[in-house]
Amino acid sequence: MRQKSGEQPTGPERKSEFWKRQWGCGYAPDFKRNEVVPILHAMDSMGRLGTVLLDLGSGSMSGRRCRDPTPSLYYPTEGKRIVRIDFGMPYEHGSEGPLLELRADIEHLALDSIAQIRRYVRLSRHLGLDPKTDTPKADTIILCDILNYVDHRKVILSLLPHLSHGGRLFISNIPGMGPSEALSPLGVEGNRQLADFVTGSALEIEHLHHPSMIPPWMASMVQPSPQYPCIEPEIRDRGSMILVAKKISEP
Repeated sequence: MRQKSGEQPTGPERKSEFWKRQWGCGYAPDFKRNEVVPILHAMDSMGRLGTVLLDLGSGSMSGRRCRDPTPSLYYPTEGKRIVRIDFGMPYEHGSEGPLLELRADIEHLALDSIAQIRRYVRLSRHLGLDPKTDTPKADTIILCDILNYVDHRKVILSLLPHLSHGGRLFISNIPGMGPSEALSPLGVEGNRQLADFVTGSALEIEHLHHPSMIPPWMASMVQPSPQYPCIEPEIRDRGSMILVAKKISEP
């Protein structure tokens, strides 16, 4: 668990400045490469990832401006339209080919300001939509290591209208892990709580696995992760969990 001393980032401006300072810091990169990447690519090979990806709280490990010597996105990009949103991005927006990056607070995505409306318009146009008549929808929404820092219920419920029917919510999370001063009192308390909430939110779990948090050099000493999709019979309340849920109805 990464922990740092400092003041709690309570207000929006202080929260933004906190995450800007974190930009460029790696967050479990080996875990993402070993556990997250194979599932996302397996989903794509089975036609379950779709063509429109929304990566929220995308962080910098997977971005183009991180300190990783070989930065890359950890999901397939060919034939995709990708939108990455993070509060810590040091720039308001950027685009390159199929990739659009926006700086925004994922706990506050309401269209209640000029800045928010501009982001919405930019996102819609990136997806080839008319912002006046079309609602942007993603085939897959990725929430990787962010649900400890936000009101996870509010965030998930606010995203469901923007997930296409039959689309998938991809979650990778470890309850309680992260800089202690940034953890939200409304963040995930345990894996069972999160899985129960997802199941009751117009979603159906199709993959749930608890990968081992081990150094790369020990990977050959443990049983390999099961192939996607699988559902482990017992939910471990603590430790890592990767969950993929399919949207089966409107909330």
